[in-house]
Amino acid sequence: MTDGTNWPEMLLLHGIPTHSALWRPVLERLDGVRAIAPDLPGYGNTASPRNPNIVVYHRFISAMLTSEHMHAPILVGHDLGGLYALTYAIAHPHRVRAVVLLNTTIYADPLVVLGLVPLLAPIFGEANAWLAGRARYRELRQRGLASIYPGATPQDTIRALTEPYGNSSSWLAVLRSLRGLSPVRVLRWRSTMPRLALPVLILWGEGDPYFPASVPERLYRDLPCAQLHYVRDAGHFPMLSHPDEVANTLADFSRSPLGG
Repeated sequence: MTDGTNWPEMLLLHGIPTHSALWRPVLERLDGVRAIAPDLPGYGNTASPRNPNIVVYHRFISAMLTSEHMHAPILVGHDLGGLYALTYAIAHPHRVRAVVLLNTTIYADPLVVLGLVPLLAPIFGEANAWLAGRARYRELRQRGLASIYPGATPQDTIRALTEPYGNSSSWLAVLRSLRGLSPVRVLRWRSTMPRLALPVLILWGEGDPYFPASVPERLYRDLPCAQLHYVRDAGHFPMLSHPDEVANTLADFSRSPLGG
């Protein structure tokens, strides 16, 4: 966490399956901003809710804003955290100053990144889903992290981001959180996007191996107060590969008229 009196405030939400350490390189460089990056419920060191869904994560965000005395901060979300940030801003625009979305989507089935693994749980049992999920996760982890460092994937980076997900209970918590994001619920939120009057910055790693290039362009078209900034030569995790650019862009946005 970075702190300061009368500084712009940011709440940074990680995606799946990472945790708050994802934002560490940015926090170390984010000057002039009071920024907090929590572990979302079911991730990192935060307990998993019994029946996770978007409403549960919205309540968590509200609780964080209250406990940290944050008044209309900028919500920053990556991957699944971007979905939570965007839908929270739509539901509670009076509690948010602006939104920043990094490599996220609201257009595809939220299960697309991990295939249909979470849907296997009620059919074949959560144990089998976990085994399938770990295999798929290893593949995606290597592909995603390779996009950060072309030619090599540092093992310390892999360990830092994935260490909390080395056992069945932690991985099952991830599966449950995904299973709470049904396509029907996401479609309902998607239809309300054009009504969001808050400023939105789409900060996109241009070489994302997960989401097609049409996603940031579509977000830009569908959000009436959006601007789009590409991080060149970055993959799905621009905050890790290009922390200086991400931190500087966030700081500039927080101080710009569009950011407030």
